[in-house]
Amino acid sequence: MHLSLFGAAFGQRLITQFYFEGDPLIRHCAIVNTIPDPKAIDQLVAKLDLDAQVEFDSLAYTFDIVLRGRNETWFEEGRSA
Repeated sequence: MHLSLFGAAFGQRLITQFYFEGDPLIRHCAIVNTIPDPKAIDQLVAKLDLDAQVEFDSLAYTFDIVLRGRNETWFEEGRSA
């Protein structure tokens, strides 16, 4: 799934991909296989949040986006905010 974030202007757009914890196909994704840092890949995986799920209805996932700093989320073309 892609996520697009816009800043104050169209030129401040960031796009990232994210995946869901437990998906066995993540390791086969062409995008994931271009990222050399396993920590960066892990940041693209939304974690299953059992406390936020609606039982018998839906699962919930948590996906944190960090725009700057050493823990920033990986964005396409390796660019950060």
